[in-house]
Amino acid sequence: MAIIGSAADFIYYNGNRRTEEIQPAKLLQVYEHHTPEADAAIVEFWKTEQALPRHDDDFVLQRLNEVLFVVLNEQNEIVGVCSGIPSYFEQIRNHFLYFRVFVRPDWRGLNRGVASSLFFATFDLFDRLKVLDGQPIIGVLTVYESRHLNGVVNLYHSAEHRNQVFVGWTPRDEQIRITYFND
Repeated sequence: MAIIGSAADFIYYNGNRRTEEIQPAKLLQVYEHHTPEADAAIVEFWKTEQALPRHDDDFVLQRLNEVLFVVLNEQNEIVGVCSGIPSYFEQIRNHFLYFRVFVRPDWRGLNRGVASSLFFATFDLFDRLKVLDGQPIIGVLTVYESRHLNGVVNLYHSAEHRNQVFVGWTPRDEQIRITYFND
């Protein structure tokens, strides 16, 4: 199922910077702009890709309400979805946007930038808003559930990724990283 959007609706990133140049992966902001068509396409994407741990209606509806952006290919098919919720991070004693992303396997890697574009768009949006669902947040919290990322990302700090900082490990040996908003 394809999502229809006009060229004016799409957001593009080249590396870590927003650009007006058309890119192979185009982002569409869903946060505060849900439509029945987009929601149906997201649910179909999740089910087809088996991206969620459960597919009961209550769980899917909850997750759907948490979607922030989708990435579309040239045929306007979803190839990536990100969502987020406000979450209290005990080690820092403050609220962050807990960032989740799922990318279709054939769009992972190969420098396609799908996951990173979703991260940059999410960071840039909430760096302006600094609130999610009425909860003030001070940054983005990301847990690297990907075995691949945990094996190749070894930087303690990444200026390229909005000054993302490594802060520890989960009990499942997944990296925890935070990125503070500006100011």
